[in-house]
Amino acid sequence: HGVCLNQRVDVMRRRSDPESEAIKWQTWDVVIKKQAETLEQLAIRRVEGTLRPEDLYVPTGIKRWDANGGVTRGVLTVFGGVDGQGKSFVANHLAQAASKCGLKVAQIVMEDPEVQVANRSIANQTGIDSRKLSLVTFDIMDMDKIYAASRETQGWGANIHYHSGLTNGDAILDSLGELAEKLLAQGEKLD
Repeated sequence: HGVCLNQRVDVMRRRSDPESEAIKWQTWDVVIKKQAETLEQLAIRRVEGTLRPEDLYVPTGIKRWDANGGVTRGVLTVFGGVDGQGKSFVANHLAQAASKCGLKVAQIVMEDPEVQVANRSIANQTGIDSRKLSLVTFDIMDMDKIYAASRETQGWGANIHYHSGLTNGDAILDSLGELAEKLLAQGEKLD
């Protein structure tokens, strides 16, 4: 009953506050005019040499993918596949590639525990087998590589806002909203 009551209160609040409407209607001519103006500004920046790939799309670090426009901004991108086919690898790679360009990333991992994801990342950076990291059977001399990976991550890793663990859709949306508000208060945003 509490959920229904909260939903009704939220609907009533939106009805009484026209600024909070979820849908903002505009005519198509306005949409096209705005896009023409945006394209003009981007073309000027391209000629000036100030246009970066990350201004247009989220770079993946994968040449063929980036040549086709990388990951489109504002579009939900979902990767699917059976176990062991590389979904986590691709997700981590995309998050790291975007963060290395200075973009802010939210990464929510619901399948693997944090330590396993961290070991995979260290393995990708160092070439040490992640199973050896998990079982602590790596060569003690590999600690130099592990700490080098940690130092390298300090630069771009602060751009990845990370959560690991099972949760539900409402909690994810609430958490993303809170993260977006926190970043906005700091003059930043999720890219």
